[in-house]
Order: sequence, then structure tokens, then C-alpha cells
Amino acid sequence: MAAIWNDIEFEWEGEPVKVKPTLNFINKIEQQNGSSLSYLLPRLQSGDLPLGGACRLIGITLREAEVAITDEEIFAKINELGPKVGAIAGKIIAGCIPMPKDVEPGK
Repeated sequence: MAAIWNDIEFEWEGEPVKVKPTLNFINKIEQQNGSSLSYLLPRLQSGDLPLGGACRLIGITLREAEVAITDEEIFAKINELGPKVGAIAGKIIAGCIPMPKDVEPGK
């Protein structure tokens, strides 16, 4: 059976981060106020992604990859990260959306 999710991959502080989306991981995201994928996806698409929600989403994902960091530490780097915040959050959100079974990864 083909996987319905692609791994989430991005770079954090010069190091590669890779997380395999699972229902457990997605539930961790969904249980946080302001981090629901159904809330963040349309905000991302409209260019109105809340920075706090994006930092929380990135934090949940980094901690899943065993990076010791708080959401507040990510938010403190907001000036340094700039547009990378939206790009990373977009990769995380896209990685959590199931692919149709008949679509090959990357297509």
C-alpha cells in the first residue's frame, strides 16, 4: 500500500530536518489552539498566516524531530528567519495533507 503522506523535509539552523507525518503527529498539531490545519491552510493560501501559529507549527514539528526548542525561541528568531517562516510552515501543512492514492510523490 502506498503512503498517503510525504515526509516533511526542511532545513533548520543549517541542519536537515525530516519528519514522517503520522496520525499521532497530526493530532499533536490539531490539539494546539491556533494550530489546526483546517485553520492554517486557508490562512497560508490567502497570505495571512499568523506568525504565532506558524511558530507553534514549526515548534511541534521540530520537537517531533527531537530538536529541543520552544515556540517562543522560534518566535524570537522571526527577524532572522523572515519569509522562511511561511515557507517552512507551508511545507509542514502540505506534508500533513493526504495525497490521493493514485498520485506518485512529488507529482
